[in-house]
Amino acid sequence: APSWQERARAIEDRLSDALHDRITQRFVDKRSAVLVRKLAASGDLLASVSAAGEVKVEGHYVGRLEGFRFRPDLADSSAGTKALIAAAQRVLRGEIARRVNLLERANDSDFDLTPTGAVTWRGGQVGRLLPGASSLAPKVEARHSDFFAGEQRETVRRRLAAFVAAHLRSKLAALFQAREAPLSGASRGLAFQLGEALGALPAAPASPLVAALAASDRKRLSLLGVRFGVESIYVEPLLKPAAVELRGLLWALSSGQPVPPIPKGTAAARNPAISASAYAAMGYRVLGNRVLRLDRVERLAARARALARQGAFEALPELASMAGCARDDLSGVLTDLGYRAVLLDGQVVDFRAARRGAARRRRDIALPADSPFAKLRELTLAR
Repeated sequence: APSWQERARAIEDRLSDALHDRITQRFVDKRSAVLVRKLAASGDLLASVSAAGEVKVEGHYVGRLEGFRFRPDLADSSAGTKALIAAAQRVLRGEIARRVNLLERANDSDFDLTPTGAVTWRGGQVGRLLPGASSLAPKVEARHSDFFAGEQRETVRRRLAAFVAAHLRSKLAALFQAREAPLSGASRGLAFQLGEALGALPAAPASPLVAALAASDRKRLSLLGVRFGVESIYVEPLLKPAAVELRGLLWALSSGQPVPPIPKGTAAARNPAISASAYAAMGYRVLGNRVLRLDRVERLAARARALARQGAFEALPELASMAGCARDDLSGVLTDLGYRAVLLDGQVVDFRAARRGAARRRRDIALPADSPFAKLRELTLAR
């Protein structure tokens, strides 16, 4: 009968599981017994480490070596686990010394920096980034290992630090070149501020420095990729995805915040869990409930200025397309760019350029996106 068939299958499954558990336990007990006996004999142990990091002692798999950290194959008893670790300590110190020498001579291409700040080598984590003296100079810490001896951990740390420094210079080359270029006072100050801000500054606070730039220095900065927009000053090569991801990581390290996910594309919906400063560090600006990459902000702002010079203008489809949003979302976007949304019978009919002082005051006051005051500041009644 079907019911008896189901009960029989259930019994078979339980028997299979029990048999597997007993065989595993027998293997673990046998392995532990062999290792304990060999360790007591105080002789040499026959050991091997595969290319994948699998560690075998006297033919028994005892765990895996990830970078310089040993992960034992967990036994059911504490005595069994202790035997694995003791065996590993006897056989792995020579392997660790060999790996330290290999890492010290490895090419930079053999390393990788993950989006969370871990430094890996041969697929295993060997270090991590920590906050440093500045955003562009994080500290590097070698991952702890029970098998390091003498100066081995410091040797690993120095090599990882050299890789990280070269990696930052490669991915953020234009920023380092601007900071190290032979510039005069105002230009040097601007390049320093760009470095501290990870490649982007609001245009208004930096306007005194920009006004003081010598023509030759401005040309030199432009050749290095610095763009002098009306809304922002930014380093254009740093808008590429790889650089944006690295800028987000460096911002997180310097601010003590979680690493923010990078926006998808040049315009996206704002993630309320990500601060405006995090977006700015990655080369984006929050406008209403949207975030736009700075070069896209400049194009949108230029078009809006051209329309405003002719008077009031509507929420044109081209503006919505440039903002990457629906026409209904343009009100928040254009308000944060300094325009007034004009209402008639409860509907937005057009936008007008705000008075300079009023626009500046509105931008200086940070309000949550869901605040009723944030909504009120977007609106002006038609007269």
